[in-house]
Amino acid sequence: MSEDLAQVVAGGQQPPLATGPYPLPKELAHDYEFNAVTVICHHHRCSLQEAVERVAVMQAGYVQRILDLEEVLPARLERAGLSDDVIVDALSCARDFHALTAGNLAWSKETGRYAEIEATPTYLADLFVP
Repeated sequence: MSEDLAQVVAGGQQPPLATGPYPLPKELAHDYEFNAVTVICHHHRCSLQEAVERVAVMQAGYVQRILDLEEVLPARLERAGLSDDVIVDALSCARDFHALTAGNLAWSKETGRYAEIEATPTYLADLFVP
């Protein structure tokens, strides 16, 4: 349940990249509770370090599922009797999803967005408050 919630906090069915370990110091400094690490920490009543490690395992598992899918998808689609154009589109979608996830992870590691802990970070603004 908490892993599912962590994925929701992370923005849907994507891995907890943008709300995982990389922005954690900034978000902790502002008591921002909607981070995959803090959700796991609270739900499992574990240390922050253990929660970071659990989120890292979630991230690695998510990436591995993409890699596994890329490996088995061509044969499965062919066995299902799908037309070549459908197979090409499906494989293109899988490659694009791989690129999106890899890019998101690279950006999360390198962005300056999380480097400085400013007084009022704009990305933590409540978008539901007028």
